Amino acid sequence: MKKVILPFVFLWLFIGAISSQNNVKGIVTDQAGLPLIGANVTAKGFEAIGTITDVDGNFLLSVPQNVTSLKISYTGYETREVEFSAGKFLTIILAEGKVLEEVVVTALGISKSSKTLGYSTSVVSGDQINITRNTSVLDALNGSVAGLTVSTASGAPGASTVVNIRGFNSVTGNNQPLYVIDGVPMNNRGNTSSANVKNANDDFGRSTDFGNQMNDINPNDIESLNVLKGSAASALYGSRAANGVILITTKKGKSGKMKIDLNTSFSVSDLLRVPFLQNTYGQGWSGLFAYEENGSWGPKTDDKIRRWGNVVNNSQQLKPFSIQENNIRDFFDLGTSSNTSLSISGGNDAANYRLSYSLAKADGVVPTNADSYLRNTFALSGGLKAGKITINSTINYLNKNQKAVPTGQGDDAAGGKVIWQELIQIPRDHSIVDYKKYNDPNDPARDFYNLDYYFTPYAQNPYWTLYNQGNQYNENRIFGNLDVSYDLAPSLKLTWRGGGDFSDALQKDWGNLAIITPGTPNSGSNNVAGSVSEMSRGNKQYNSDLILSYDTKLSDKFDLTAVIGQNINARSAKTVLASITNLGIPDYYNLSNSTVSPTTLTAETEQRLIGVYSSATIGYNNWLYLSLAARNDWSSTLPKSGNSYFYPGASMSFVLSDALELPKQIDYLKLRTGYARTGNDAIPYQIDPVYISGQTRAGGFANVNFPFGGISSFELANNPGNPFLKPELTDELELGFETKLFRNRISLEATYYDKNTKDQIINLLVDAASGYTNQTVNLGTVNNKGVELLLSLIPIRNSVVEWGLNTNYTKNKNVVTSLGYTDATSILLNSSYNVDLKAEVGKPLGAIYSPQPDRDPDGNIIVNAATGLPQQAADKAYRGSINPDYTVGFGSYVKLFGFTLGANGDFRKGGVFYSYTARLNYFVGNAWNTQYNDREPWIIPNSVVDNGDGTYGENTTAISRANVFTYYGGNNAYQFNHVLDKTFFKLRNIYLNYDLPAKVANSLSLAAVNVGVYARNPVLWTPSENHFVDPESNTFGTNLRNLYGEFSTGPSTATYGAQLNVTF
Repeated sequence: MKKVILPFVFLWLFIGAISSQNNVKGIVTDQAGLPLIGANVTAKGFEAIGTITDVDGNFLLSVPQNVTSLKISYTGYETREVEFSAGKFLTIILAEGKVLEEVVVTALGISKSSKTLGYSTSVVSGDQINITRNTSVLDALNGSVAGLTVSTASGAPGASTVVNIRGFNSVTGNNQPLYVIDGVPMNNRGNTSSANVKNANDDFGRSTDFGNQMNDINPNDIESLNVLKGSAASALYGSRAANGVILITTKKGKSGKMKIDLNTSFSVSDLLRVPFLQNTYGQGWSGLFAYEENGSWGPKTDDKIRRWGNVVNNSQQLKPFSIQENNIRDFFDLGTSSNTSLSISGGNDAANYRLSYSLAKADGVVPTNADSYLRNTFALSGGLKAGKITINSTINYLNKNQKAVPTGQGDDAAGGKVIWQELIQIPRDHSIVDYKKYNDPNDPARDFYNLDYYFTPYAQNPYWTLYNQGNQYNENRIFGNLDVSYDLAPSLKLTWRGGGDFSDALQKDWGNLAIITPGTPNSGSNNVAGSVSEMSRGNKQYNSDLILSYDTKLSDKFDLTAVIGQNINARSAKTVLASITNLGIPDYYNLSNSTVSPTTLTAETEQRLIGVYSSATIGYNNWLYLSLAARNDWSSTLPKSGNSYFYPGASMSFVLSDALELPKQIDYLKLRTGYARTGNDAIPYQIDPVYISGQTRAGGFANVNFPFGGISSFELANNPGNPFLKPELTDELELGFETKLFRNRISLEATYYDKNTKDQIINLLVDAASGYTNQTVNLGTVNNKGVELLLSLIPIRNSVVEWGLNTNYTKNKNVVTSLGYTDATSILLNSSYNVDLKAEVGKPLGAIYSPQPDRDPDGNIIVNAATGLPQQAADKAYRGSINPDYTVGFGSYVKLFGFTLGANGDFRKGGVFYSYTARLNYFVGNAWNTQYNDREPWIIPNSVVDNGDGTYGENTTAISRANVFTYYGGNNAYQFNHVLDKTFFKLRNIYLNYDLPAKVANSLSLAAVNVGVYARNPVLWTPSENHFVDPESNTFGTNLRNLYGEFSTGPSTATYGAQLNVTF
C-alpha cells in the first residue's frame, strides 16, 4: 500500500511548492449597467485559471505574473478579452450575443462541445448534488435527470440505492449502470448480509443492508456528473455499457492563490411514512378481548381500565383499554447526522493541487446506534505540465463503519426476530415504549416484559430484539488514477491512464440465544438458537487505457477529431464466510461459542476484459457532425472460441441555428440521431462445469458434507456449463432535438429511443436425466422504447431577482418480446406468499401476479356457500409490473438579495409492488381497511355461489364475526390486497440559502460565506390504497428480482438541517 501512496504524495508536495500570482479585481455588467451574476472570468491562455462573478457582479482572480489579459464570457452575451494592469479595478460591459457552446465530458473522459454530439447526455453539477448536503451522491440525483430512476431502499443511514437508466434490459443479469470516476471504472458491490451470501435465492430471510459502494463516494469531491443514457453515448465502453454509464469528474486545483473551503452541516431525521392504521379496535380475537393475543381483532376500545398481560408473582398489570395512535412512531427516536468537508487547493499555469478530507456521521431513527453510519474520506489530486508532458493524478481513501437493522423474515434457528415485524403486530391499544422496562433492573414491572412473561407467545418484545442482536460493517477502500499525456505534435496526443478500485470489508452479525423457561406462560414459543457470522469481502479492479487522439482542421469547412485506443480491465472478488448457530453461552458472540461445527464458505472470482476502440467525428462548416465509434472486446467469461464481440456506433448532429438564418429569438437549434450496439457481459464460470464440496447420504434424510473425518471430497456442480454462451447484446436507435430560445431563457430537449436486448443470459432448469439440474443459456429478447422531455425556463432575470424552473418527463414502455421457446413462456424471478414476480412474453419485465377471488362469467365473486368467504381462482391475476407508467421531475428556484429559495421533487405514476408490511397488518387486524362494516357480519356485494351445474346463484351467507379475521388475514385469495400501487409524489429537496455580500465577507478576511437551511424528503403522497409504506422501499437489493417489493423494511425518513459554507 505504501508503494502505491508515496508517489502520489511526492507529486503533490512538488506541485504545491510552485506559484507566483497577481490579483485582479473588477465588475461585469450588461449594457444597461446591471451586474451579471455567474459570468466566467479566466486568464487568457490559461483557461484553467478562472472564477465567476458574485451576486453583485464582482470578481477577484489571482493570475500568474506573465498574464496580461482576461477572457470574460456569459451565456447569451458576446465573449470579451480585456487587458489589465496591476492594481487597476476593471469595469467590463458585455453585449448580448449568441449562446455559448457547452463542453461536456463524454466516454473515456474526452471533453467535447455539446453541439457535436448526436446523442443525449445530462450533466448534474457538483453544486446541485450538494445543495442539501446529501451524504449519498446517488440519492441526490432523484428527479434531476430524464430517463434516470433512483430509488432508496429505506430511511436507514447508508441504505442501498437502485439506479436505472431507460428501463430494465436484463431478465436475470445486471441492470445497474457502469460508474466511471475520472476515467476509471468503479466497483458498485451491494453489501448484504451473510444469509444472502450463503444463499443468493434467499430474499426473505433475516438480512441486512449495508448499502452499495457508489453511495460511499464523498459528494463534496465531485465537480460534475454526466449521465450517458443511450448506447450511442456509451458504445466505447462495449460489453459493460448496455445499462448506460455515469461519469463522475472530481474537483481539481485551479490556478490562483491557495483556497480553503469548509463545508459543514447538521441535520435531524424523523419518520416520513409509517403505516396509517385503524384506531377503533384493540387487543383480542374474533371480536373478544384476549390478553394473550398479538392482534387487534378484539372489541372496540372503551377507555375502561382492564387487566392485561400475563400474571407474574400473582400480579397482573392494569391499563385503560384505549387506542395509542402513535405507538409505532413513539418507538423511534429523532435521527441525527453531520457532514463536514475541508479542502485546500491552488496552483498556477504549470501545476495544481487539491487535498480534501470529509467526515460524515449519522445515527438513524432506531433507538441506540443500531442504525449508524460513519465515513471518513481523504482525497489528493495534482496536475503538472512540463513542456509536452502533462501528468494528472488522483488518489482517494475511504473508511466506512456501519450498523444496520435486519429486515426480512425472522429466523428462530439462527439470529432471531426482526424488529419491524415485531412492531407492526402489536395491538393498537398498547404503548410500545413501556416494553423497554424489561431492561431496567430498577423497574418493578420489568418481568412483565421479558421472554417468559411477555404478553403474547406469538411475538417477541421488540426491545429485547433490539438489545440482543447487532452487526458491524467496516470497509477500507482506495481508488484513483494516474494520467500521463505527451504531445507528439500540435494536433496529436498520446495518453496513458491507469487506475483501480480496491476494497476490503469485514462484516460481523450476531443474534443472542433466547431460552424461554419451561412452565412459564410463553414456554410454548420457539426458543431462538442464536448465531454469529463473520465475513470478509474483497474486490479489486485494475484498469488501463492507452489512447492516441488527433484533433485538426482539415480545411476551411472540415475538421476532424479522432481517437484510437486499447483497454485492459481486470476484476476479482473474494468472499470468506464462517458462521455458527446454537450458541452455548448468552451474550458471547464468538465463532467458538457452539458445539455445532461452523458453516464455512469461500468464493473467488476473476475476470478480464481486453478491448480496442476507435472513434472519429467529422465536422462540416461548424453545423454538421458525423461521429463513428467502434469497439471490440475479448472477454474471459466467454468461450475461447467465441469470446470476441464487436460493438459499432454512429451518430449525427445537425446544428440548424449555425446553418440557417433563423429568427433571432432562436439562439440554438439542433437535431440529432444515433445508433449503437452495447453489451452486458456474462458472470464468471458459466461456460465449463465446476467442482464443489462433496455431499453424500447418511441414511434417512441426513447428509454428510465434506470435508468430514479428515477426508475431502469434491463433485461436479449441477450446472454443466455452456460452451456456446454469448453476452447480452443491446441495439439502440435514438432521435432527438435541442433548442434554446430568448437568450437562453427557454431550453427544450426531446428524445425518442428504441432499444432491443437479445440473447438474455438465463439460468434454466434442465431434465434431471441429464445428470444436471440447471444450465445458463442465451434466450429471449426485451424491448424498451420511450420518450424523454426536458424543459427549463427563466421567466424573470434582472439585477434584483432571478426565477428559474425546470421539469422533465419520462415514459418508458418495457416488454418481454420472446423467451426463446413459446409465446407462453414465463420465468419465475421471485415469490412470496404466492405473489410472483415474473418475466413473461408480452408483459413488462417484472410482471407481478397474485392469487385472486374466483369469479363467474359476469365478474361476480364466487364464495363458499357455507362461510361466505371468497373462493380462490385457479389462475393468478396479472396485477401490473414494477415499472412506472411515466415519471415527472420538477425543480424551481428564486434568487433575491443574496437569498436563494429552491425546491425539487418527482411524481411517478403506475407500477405495483409486493408489501409484507401490508400483509402482516391485515393479518393482525391493524390495517385501516379491516374496519369495514364495523366488523359486523356482511355479505360480499354481488357475490354468488357455484350451483355445481355450470350455473351460479345469489349468495345469502354472511361472513361471520369469527371469520372476519379469515377474510382479511387467513384467506389466500386476499393476497390480492398485498400488492400495492407504486404511484407516489415526493418532494425531494427544499432549501433556503444566503450568500453574504462579498464586501462583508472580505471585511472578515473571507472570500465567500454561504449559510442555509434545507429539508430532504419532507413530503410523500401516495394513493389511498397504499397507507402502509413508502413505495420506494426495498428489502431485497439492487437487482431486478430484488425490486419485487418490501419484506419488513423499516420506515422512510425526512431530514431537516442547516449548513455553513466558507471559502478562505
